[in-house]
Amino acid sequence: MDVKAYMAEDLEYIDDLVQELRDHVTKWSTDKVLEKSGDMFDAFYKRFRLEDFILRHARPSKDMEIPLKRFLKVRNQFREHLDNILMLHVDEPDFLREIRKVHEAVLKHIAYLKTDFDPNFFDKISAAQLSEMSVALEKRIKILSFS
Repeated sequence: MDVKAYMAEDLEYIDDLVQELRDHVTKWSTDKVLEKSGDMFDAFYKRFRLEDFILRHARPSKDMEIPLKRFLKVRNQFREHLDNILMLHVDEPDFLREIRKVHEAVLKHIAYLKTDFDPNFFDKISAAQLSEMSVALEKRIKILSFS
């Protein structure tokens, strides 16, 4: 399992969830919006756990410290935005606006990962370390799939 490919596919999945919710939030019933919102939040928090897992297995070099700190700052801001949405009820007018903002934030986050974080972090990890991370991730996924 290629850890970088898996991470990219995960982001695409999240983007699809957010886009679907954004496009249908005014058409679906409240129950359906709640269900799909739950799916979206679950996917985001799974993503954060995945990133934490990967970062725990990374051995960053000195030149990777600044991109890593920036990533954590960007991610914390993104998480705060998600947490703010959790405080809204789906019937509130702000909910739709916030879902749109989340989709915009996801697109920006994906662009940030591709243009800034990956080249300054993932692309500097040795092939051997990426291989170790991929094996660890595969083991982790197998364990989680049976829980």
